[in-house]
Amino acid sequence: WFKDYSYTKPWHFIDLPVDKKITAANLPQYLHKDDNVIRQIALQAQILRDPDLPDRQKRDALRFLVHFVGDIHMPLHCAGDGDDEGGNLKKVRFQGHMTNLHALWDRMLKQKSPKNAEAIAARIEEDLDPTRHPSWSQGTPGDWALESFTIAQKTIYPDYWNRVKEQGKRGIDLPASYAKEMQSIVDERLAKAGMRLAKMLNEIFS
Repeated sequence: WFKDYSYTKPWHFIDLPVDKKITAANLPQYLHKDDNVIRQIALQAQILRDPDLPDRQKRDALRFLVHFVGDIHMPLHCAGDGDDEGGNLKKVRFQGHMTNLHALWDRMLKQKSPKNAEAIAARIEEDLDPTRHPSWSQGTPGDWALESFTIAQKTIYPDYWNRVKEQGKRGIDLPASYAKEMQSIVDERLAKAGMRLAKMLNEIFS
């Protein structure tokens, strides 16, 4: 579906520089017009709330909103190291296959099989702590982006840089345990994305 909307590519991310200290106060300086995932979440929600817009536009807006809320919770959609395009230019080898850091994290978050997705959702829901639900469903797209940025800045990129020091820059080998080590982050991002999307949709269609 998104192949027909190639012009929307910048809407899926915001590459906040991991070598900078970025807070809610200075985040606006990185929002270049509407070409970023933070602004697009707000804009697509606004379309859905408008009673005068045609159904076709609203259907597209719903697709975009669901997708973008997922994107903003993937850490490398909200961070960048220089001009590495959110980790897309950082080559890594995982389970015998060459890929890049961004694609690896995309794959860890995306579930191609509906049955796999259902099983993962059930597992995550079972592990959720009800006392954390209120805080997890709060915040703005800017807050969610900063959460993702912090994970990339404090965990994902430092792990990569440490491996570069040990191995050199030509294709970092990641151990088989890498996915398991990062699983708690993945699960939490998925859980928060689902809860926040549900709250948004409940409010929009109330």
